[in-house]
Amino acid sequence: MIANIAVWLSIRVATPRLALIGGGLAILGHLTRVAVSLVTEARPNAGTDTPIVVTIMLVFTGLALLGAATLRARRLRGRPAWAPLFVLAGGLVAVPFYTFDKVVHFILLGLLWGGTWLYMALVGHQHLNAAAVQAPASADSRAASQVC
Repeated sequence: MIANIAVWLSIRVATPRLALIGGGLAILGHLTRVAVSLVTEARPNAGTDTPIVVTIMLVFTGLALLGAATLRARRLRGRPAWAPLFVLAGGLVAVPFYTFDKVVHFILLGLLWGGTWLYMALVGHQHLNAAAVQAPASADSRAASQVC
């Protein structure tokens, strides 16, 4: 998930300042969640409910900002431009189930939220591949124009 956000920032499909703020918040949320998981593993009775809620808020706020920055930049067209907001929507559907049915919650996290993260990764991968294909072609055309 962190790598996915890093790729999204590196392909520059979002307005820079808002994307960095959103990406930074989401990455901070994921890293904090890792730390909370380590504390929970070391001390199973530790009160980690509040830190978990904070991590969710950081990730969701970051994704909302990243999604807004992507839409504002208008560098992607159609459904790919909405990828960060699809991830946010998948998370928003899964989160409420945590309080009353953790099994359903984790199934939704894996199938729904995981699927939206994979879609965002696919869009980033396709954008990187398109840029890699265009870069050699433009270099070849510059070399040919210098020869003539």
